[in-house]
Amino acid sequence: MDNEFNPLSLMFAITMNHESPIKSNMFSYQDGVLLASNQVKCTGVRKCNFSPVFKAKSASSICASCKLDRCFGNGHLKAAMWLKALGASVSHEAVDIAAGQGLLPIVKYLFKVGNVGCSVNAMTCAAQNGHAGVVQWLSENSETGCIPGSAARPEFVGIDVAALNGHLAVVKYLYFNRPETFSSKAVDGAAANGHLDVVKFFHEHTDLKCTVQAMDKAAANGHLDVVIWLHENRNEGCTKQAMNDAAANGHYDVVSWLHVHRQEGCTKSAMDSAAAGGHVYLVEWLHKHCSCGCSKKAMNMAAAGGHAEVLSFLHAETNQGCTTQAMDLAAKNGHLKTVEWLHLNRSEGCTKAAMDSAARNGDISMLKWLHKNRKEGYSQCAKKWAQSRGHMEVVEFLHSLEQPMRKKGMLQ
Repeated sequence: MDNEFNPLSLMFAITMNHESPIKSNMFSYQDGVLLASNQVKCTGVRKCNFSPVFKAKSASSICASCKLDRCFGNGHLKAAMWLKALGASVSHEAVDIAAGQGLLPIVKYLFKVGNVGCSVNAMTCAAQNGHAGVVQWLSENSETGCIPGSAARPEFVGIDVAALNGHLAVVKYLYFNRPETFSSKAVDGAAANGHLDVVKFFHEHTDLKCTVQAMDKAAANGHLDVVIWLHENRNEGCTKQAMNDAAANGHYDVVSWLHVHRQEGCTKSAMDSAAAGGHVYLVEWLHKHCSCGCSKKAMNMAAAGGHAEVLSFLHAETNQGCTTQAMDLAAKNGHLKTVEWLHLNRSEGCTKAAMDSAARNGDISMLKWLHKNRKEGYSQCAKKWAQSRGHMEVVEFLHSLEQPMRKKGMLQ
């Protein structure tokens, strides 16, 4: 066969099983170079990085990680039919993939002409991605159904994943038309992702209970409307983790609401995490309204993130202080201004890890400042790491320091 096939729609590697007659007949044109198809990287090809040109010539092998199934499954019907005519095989995986992408015409075609069924992945993936039409068609034309709930893989229950992703139409169809069970993960997941309409549906039509994870996760993700609704309509409540995580993610409105309307409160983790995230307004608010305070982690992690305002506030208003980890992490993350501030305002200092990290990262400015202003020095790892990463300026600088550093006992 010398006929050239150039379907520009076929933007990913297509391969069959090892017994396919076409296995040794494909070449691919990538980046201007004719390559044996086994030389084409699947990941790059699937991302549509080239326009393939396939020719019937001899090739040593073909990439075994892709299948004709993916051609059907991704909607490239013309190309798939060409390959199938040449002997490629197709399995239920094609239906599973097509169903997951909402390609109902492909699903119908494979059922009718391809004489292939599907696995439980088909309806479950369609439900997960909100393809209600595909879910309904599979329900009416296949006996496979969704993956049933189990303790081992509860995250793959069809109605649970549909709820998690907020696909109310799919949730309704599965609930009223399918026999598969579902769990509290459906409500918890919907609440966590802010899908209040789904949460309300379960509340109105089932006796399914959620857990404290519903309000905890809704708070963590900043879904105040869900938090308020759960507070007013459910009695599961939440834990201290609700305010802790809301503070960590900078959700001031959620934190302040929980403080007024709930009794759980928070722990030191709230201010510690808010400080780590650089949420100075929340750090100030928690300091004023909550008695739990913070730990040394607050200043350590604020320094790690280079959050100058948070550092200044904690230094002035609290007495927890920090540890050497503050300067070590600031140096590691390249926050020279923070390192300078800690040097001038705090007495904890740092360890050899500060210079070691700077060397490893090739941060010559940090390295020179630490050498000039601090006495901790560095370890033998510093030079090795810099050399292994090609930071030759750092290597040369450290080499120039070795003799005087050894005399002072600053180099191990």
